[in-house]
Amino acid sequence: MYLVSCQQCEDKNTTIICNGRGECNCGTCTCRERQKGTNHFYTGRYCECDDYSCPYYAGLICGGLGRGQCDCGNCKCNAGFNGTNCGCNTDNSTCMYNGNCGQEQCRTHQDCALCNRTNAGVLTKEQCEKECSHTTAVDKIRNGITNCEYVDQNGCFIYFTYFYDDDGTLRVEVQKEPECPPEVNVLAIVLGVIAGIVFFGIILLLIWKLFTTISDKRELARFEKEAMNARWDTGENPIYKKATSTYQNPVYGKK
Repeated sequence: MYLVSCQQCEDKNTTIICNGRGECNCGTCTCRERQKGTNHFYTGRYCECDDYSCPYYAGLICGGLGRGQCDCGNCKCNAGFNGTNCGCNTDNSTCMYNGNCGQEQCRTHQDCALCNRTNAGVLTKEQCEKECSHTTAVDKIRNGITNCEYVDQNGCFIYFTYFYDDDGTLRVEVQKEPECPPEVNVLAIVLGVIAGIVFFGIILLLIWKLFTTISDKRELARFEKEAMNARWDTGENPIYKKATSTYQNPVYGKK
């Protein structure tokens, strides 16, 4: 009976009871606190989830209890808020672009993110140093927070993100190297097209040559067959004509 009860606490993806994050009581997992005093608990039928691995907004998980709660890695936003981190207010009057707060916030931080980008940013070096001290260049922007992108005139993507520290300080991180689409090799394309035309031209010539050879052989075979079936004496050439001709005078010898 105890074995059956414990099996009811095993996730199908593992044989560890309650994923090692709780205790099995009468076939039900009782999940424990992540760390004593943190007030963060493991959740789920098999304690496979938690209430802390969610995106942050303003330094708080899902923006705090006033905006939403963390449920198995996803923010469940309260009424009046939405977004992956519940950072967007659904009141359209506070946003541009038809209430798309994430896009508006990206546009707000875009100028600082584009600092020192050739032909991309609108701020001068002095303005960047004065107004964008909260912006940091990183090798790769982090996931799980609001990510933004900007496409420059060369079609390259500049990725940046914004978030708030635990003390509510705004931070903007921009990826050092933009991600550009591969360059198109026009010369290779032209040469490839020419080579393709020549190749198919040669193939067509070979097909034509094969067709004419077969046709000529058929004509020769038909001619030889007709020659064998000719109905004349092979000892005398029917088109041969003697060099001399004999004529008889009808009045010769008559008196």
